Amino acid sequence: MSAWLGAGAAAASEPLLMPPVERERAEARLIFLPEDLAALDAPLAPNERRVLVTGAYSSGDRFAPEGFVLRAGDARLARLQGWDGLLLVDREGRASLHHVTAVRHGGETFDLRDRPARRAFLDIAEAEAISTVQSHLLINEGALDLSPKLGAPRFRRRLLFETADGRIGVYDSSPRLLTLYEAAADLKAEQQPRFALNLDMGTYDFCELQSPDGAEQCGALDRRRIDKLTNVLAFTLPADR
Repeated sequence: MSAWLGAGAAAASEPLLMPPVERERAEARLIFLPEDLAALDAPLAPNERRVLVTGAYSSGDRFAPEGFVLRAGDARLARLQGWDGLLLVDREGRASLHHVTAVRHGGETFDLRDRPARRAFLDIAEAEAISTVQSHLLINEGALDLSPKLGAPRFRRRLLFETADGRIGVYDSSPRLLTLYEAAADLKAEQQPRFALNLDMGTYDFCELQSPDGAEQCGALDRRRIDKLTNVLAFTLPADR
């Protein structure tokens, strides 16, 4: 995987599917399916690469991503859940991670569990075409936000993280099967991130590395089996990453 990303990533530790990159150089997009299906194959410039991974959890009883979901400001799917983590992508493609009670944007901080603050954020999100998804926050302000559990299952884990200086990266435990706590602790020891958010895996594990020459599958689902997906997170990077 690091060879695909380029020489700048070659020295990165193996669990990093995407080593941390400045948010201005990692153009992010939340792709909602099936509406945005064509975006999975958006053209790449000769000097670009793209990382595609499954984003937030999908609902078990309706075909939609679960949680506080905004699609370019559209709040029809915004159903706030108990999870503490929020991924925000602004219209310039800059990604950032937040605790839902302290979402920082435009010089203000919003507590999405407070109804008036949530309403104010939704007004801004609509005006600025902000996209969001919600998930479990595993690292919050540099500290682990979960505890080890006896008998916790071990699976391949994938985490989105943000460093203290605002860079964005993707951790992937493959081929190791870890508990959620083990994955978060491993990432904390490796990168000391400010925030880390859990990405959906298991039967929703989609991962694809794209270049102008083609695509490399890096998840359990291939293109023939992505009809179950409701959302994908894409990062378009310069080729020297």
